[in-house]
Amino acid sequence: MSTKIKHHLKIGDRVAERPRLGGIFAVRKEAVAVAEFHSQPRFGVVKELVEKPNARGQRIKYCMVLWDYQQTPSIHAHSRLCLESEWEELSETARNTIGA
Repeated sequence: MSTKIKHHLKIGDRVAERPRLGGIFAVRKEAVAVAEFHSQPRFGVVKELVEKPNARGQRIKYCMVLWDYQQTPSIHAHSRLCLESEWEELSETARNTIGA
């Protein structure tokens, strides 16, 4: 029996990438600059909700997100996104988890 997947995000929502628990460790100045760039959060707007089947036929939720600094939307896994209003709390939880 097939049921429609429910998205907790809606079109037009302001979203951010969920904080990552892993880190990028760098020593050289050039590498530090690259690591700082990649550790910055991205914020954007959901433009479209998409469902795609995986290799086993299960439907996986994706969102087309227009990031603030880009002109074209890109597709991202629904589970990697959170509302912008929730980002600060999730970031604090992530920092506490890794002991930072």
